[in-house]
Amino acid sequence: MIINNVNFLREVYDNSLVGIIVVDRNLRIAFVNKIVELFTGYSEDELQGMDVFRIAHPEDHEKIMDAYEKGLKGKPLFVELRYLTKDGKTRWVWGFIKPIEVENELFGFGNWVDITHTKELQSKLKESEEFYRTLMELSVAPVVIVQDGVITYVNRSFEEVLGYDRKEVLRENPFEFLIHPDDVPEMVEKYFNLLTRKSSVEEHQFRVFSKSGDVIWAWGRGSLTTIDGKPAVVVTAIDITKLKESDEFHRSLIDEFLAPIHIVQEGKLVYLNQSFVNMLGYRKFELKEKTLASLIHPEDREEVLKKYMEVEHGLRNSEELSFRVVTKEGGYRWLTVRLSRITYSGKPAVASTAVDTTEIHNLTTQLKSKSEYLSLLNKILRHDILNDLTVVRAALELKDEKLMDVALTKIDRISKLIYETKALEKLGDVKKEINLADTVREVAETFKEIANVRLKLEDVSVLANEEIKTVIFNILNNAVKHSGKNPVDIEVETFSDGDWAVLRISDNGKGIPDEIKKKIFEEGFSAGYGTGIGLFLVKKVVEIYGGSVKVADNYPSGAVFEVRLPKVRESRV
Repeated sequence: MIINNVNFLREVYDNSLVGIIVVDRNLRIAFVNKIVELFTGYSEDELQGMDVFRIAHPEDHEKIMDAYEKGLKGKPLFVELRYLTKDGKTRWVWGFIKPIEVENELFGFGNWVDITHTKELQSKLKESEEFYRTLMELSVAPVVIVQDGVITYVNRSFEEVLGYDRKEVLRENPFEFLIHPDDVPEMVEKYFNLLTRKSSVEEHQFRVFSKSGDVIWAWGRGSLTTIDGKPAVVVTAIDITKLKESDEFHRSLIDEFLAPIHIVQEGKLVYLNQSFVNMLGYRKFELKEKTLASLIHPEDREEVLKKYMEVEHGLRNSEELSFRVVTKEGGYRWLTVRLSRITYSGKPAVASTAVDTTEIHNLTTQLKSKSEYLSLLNKILRHDILNDLTVVRAALELKDEKLMDVALTKIDRISKLIYETKALEKLGDVKKEINLADTVREVAETFKEIANVRLKLEDVSVLANEEIKTVIFNILNNAVKHSGKNPVDIEVETFSDGDWAVLRISDNGKGIPDEIKKKIFEEGFSAGYGTGIGLFLVKKVVEIYGGSVKVADNYPSGAVFEVRLPKVRESRV
C-alpha cells in the first residue's frame, strides 16, 4: 500500500507545515523535516546527531530535562519552548512530545508549531495593557470602571480625592452610595445610553459624596469598552468643586450687579441679572420664554438683532450700541450696551453689559428743544416784535388815523407775544411732581363763563412745571375760539395708560379739516388771527416734558386733542 511507501511518507513529512523532530535516548536529533530546517536555518545534515541543548534556549534547558524524564516514563505532554536559530535569534515553539519505541529503542517524537509571531503579539499586547493600566493608575484624574452595574476598578486619584480605599468600593453599585440622589436619574440614563450604544461618549456635571460625607462636584466623560468579553463603562472625571464655588460666587456678584446684564444665545435670553429684570418691570420667571427680539423697540429691532448675530458668529469681537427696550407696561427705556462674544454652556453666545441711558436721552431731547425755544424766542424778540414796533412808530410819527388803528392791533399782538415768550422762558424751571387732574381743575375754572366744560378726571402725576398750565390753557382756548359754537361743549379727561399719563380734550365744534391738522402745530401757523405760536408752543412744551401731542376728529363733530406725558412711577414696596 502507498501509505507504507517510505518515499511517500517522507514526502508527507517534508511538506507538512508542522515541524517534526525526533530525538534519541541521549537527546540527540535523529530526524527533522523541511519546516524545521526552514525555521532553524540549519540543514538536515547539520541537525542530524546535534545535541538538542545546542538549539534550545539556555533558560529552557531545565524544562527540557523535566519533559525528558516524563517521557522516559511513557507520558506524552504539551510544552512551550524557545529555540535558537543558526544566526542566533530566539524563536518560540509549542508542541506535543510523545515517547515512541522503534526496534526496541526509545525515541522522543515531537510535533512543533512556531508561535514566535503570536508570542510577539502577546508581548506587545501585555506591554500595551501594562502601559495603559499604568497611565490610568497614575492619572491625576480619578478613573472608574463600571461593569454589570458595579465598580470593578478605581485608580489612585479616585482614592485620594474621595478618601476611599479601593477595597471599600469594588463590587459596589455607584448609583446607590456614591452619586448624589438628585443626579442619579440623569447619570443612570447616560450609563444605559452607552450600554445600548445610543451614544459613544457621554459628558455631564454631577455630584458625588466623599467618604467623609462632603459633596464634591465632578465633570465626567464616559465611554464604552469591552473587558473580558463584556461591555463596561470607563469614566474619567475631574474635581470642579472649586470652579463651581467660584462660578456661584461670580454669578451672585453678576446677579446683584447694579448694571443690567444679559446673555443671548441663538436669539434667546439664556441669562438675565436682577437689574435687567427690574428695569423692564418683569419678574424673572416671566422672561424665561421671551426672546431678545420681543423686548427690542420695533423701530430698532432689525439693526440691533443684526449686531448681536454678528458678534455671536464671530464677525465682530465686540460692539457698542444704543437702542430702546420695551417695558412690561408698554413704555420703553434707552440702553447703551457693550456686546462681547463668550462661550456659554459650550456654545457661542453674546454677553451684554448695559447702562440705562433713558434720562440722558430725555435730557438730550430736552436740550435740543430748549435750543429751538431759544431760537424761537430770539426770532420773536428780534423779528416779529421789532417789525410790529416799526409800524407803531410810523403811525405815531405820521399821525394817520387809519394807521393808528393798525398800530393798536400791533400793540395788542406785541402784548400776546410777550406773554407767550414768557412761557418759553419758564420752560427752564425745575420740574416737580404735579397732579395733572388738579392742574386741569384750576385751568378749566377760567373757562366756565364761556364754555360748557365737563371734567372726567383720574389722579395721575407727571414731572412738569407751571407751564403745563399753558398747554391746557392753549388747547382749551383753541377749542373756544375755533369751535364755531357759543357756548361750545368741552370734555376734559385725565387717566393712566401704562407708563403714560394722558390728557384728552374733546369738543363738539366744527372740527379741524384734515389738511390743517398737519399744520396746526407748526411755528407761525394761524387760522386767520392770533400769533401763530399757541399750538406750536403746546407741542414744544409737551416734547420737553418727554411727551407727545396729536389731534383727531371727534364724533359726530369737533376735535380731540390728546397729550401723553411720562407718568411718575409709584414707588414699589
